[in-house]
Amino acid sequence: MARSTFGPVVLLGLASSGLTAAASNQPWSTSEDPADAFGPIATGAESPLALSLSLAVLAGWGVLLILRGRVRRALAWLLALGATGVTATVVTDHGQLADQVHGWYWTALIASLISVAAAALAVRHVRSWPEMGSKYDAPGAAHQPPEPETPLEIWKAIDEGRDPTA
Repeated sequence: MARSTFGPVVLLGLASSGLTAAASNQPWSTSEDPADAFGPIATGAESPLALSLSLAVLAGWGVLLILRGRVRRALAWLLALGATGVTATVVTDHGQLADQVHGWYWTALIASLISVAAAALAVRHVRSWPEMGSKYDAPGAAHQPPEPETPLEIWKAIDEGRDPTA
């Protein structure tokens, strides 16, 4: 059962943190200033901290796909911490908004709450999720052929498809 949660949880985490980042970069409220001849204007109430944290969480979901073992579990906890930080930032920013709150604020709030839920599910199920095999690891020094030294060996390495300069 937990293996089948991998795709949906990762997609939910990617979508919610991406939506939070997009909503955090939009104006969250308008100001009804009677001195303004142009009517209601959008205040620059977007949240740079919420945007930064949600982008970090979004990147973390991508990294979670390639990690294994304890590092992957630690990253799942960091995702939960970061998503909680985004939600806390969005909630505390509400008190600093102008007169009318836009839908972008509510979008950021709801998406950040969904991101927290996705990260919590990741923490719960990350041990049972499939991992990338070791065949995707970078080759180690033991697996490397010896360095070509003569011009003939260099040309042979090139013919075999190896990079003699690496």
